[in-house]
Amino acid sequence: MSAVEWRDVVNLVGFTITIASLWLAYRQIRKTTAAAEAARDAAERMLCQNRDQYRRYVASNLRRCLAELRMFVDGEAWDRAALRFEDLAEQLSQLVTVSHENDSTVRSDDIGAARQWAITCRRMTFRKSKFARTKFDDYLRLLHGTIDAFCGPFVVE
Repeated sequence: MSAVEWRDVVNLVGFTITIASLWLAYRQIRKTTAAAEAARDAAERMLCQNRDQYRRYVASNLRRCLAELRMFVDGEAWDRAALRFEDLAEQLSQLVTVSHENDSTVRSDDIGAARQWAITCRRMTFRKSKFARTKFDDYLRLLHGTIDAFCGPFVVE
């Protein structure tokens, strides 16, 4: 009978160790899950920071393009203006790729308009087109507003 009692004690101790091991495993799984969530959150924050920095970089390129574009148009350097309009279209398309899903500040119309202005400037080199200065000024004003909406001084990130 005493052998049965020892067996019961061993079973009870084994059961207790099993329960303690399960509790320890559960605790470790919770810690691992918390660490994985923290790592995912950190990666998402880093992605957002990198996206915002790239947007600022593209916006500074766009501002430089607009300044050079105005200079080329004022000097009637149509071939250079056409190249700058093409650069402008490329930079705008880059800005679209890093915009947020719910942000529709840059439209494909803006990019298409830049490409159309490049064609107009190329035609101007041969005097085959008329350059609408007021439309050009309106377009630049629109783009300045677009850039400021992305990277202005009061943009909420």
